[in-house]
Amino acid sequence: MSGTDLASDRLADALQRVLATEHAAVWAFGSLGAATSQSATPELLARVGRAWEEHRGRRDRLHGLLLELGRAQLLPLPLDDLVAFRQEILV
Repeated sequence: MSGTDLASDRLADALQRVLATEHAAVWAFGSLGAATSQSATPELLARVGRAWEEHRGRRDRLHGLLLELGRAQLLPLPLDDLVAFRQEILV
């Protein structure tokens, strides 16, 4: 394996890790949005919605970068424990 291949593999692995966290963020903000009241807390719902859109955009850009590298993206996994997932992804 050449140095370029190794660097490309490391970049793809790093992008996959970031992509996994963006999938988690999209899920988390979507869940928050679903639990937030438009009538009781419209400002909070708007802020959650903006955060959800930002993370969706990042997720989609990461997907595009991985496609440019010729790599398939990891699909999001169901997350029962976000704390455990965060600890695992940061290792």
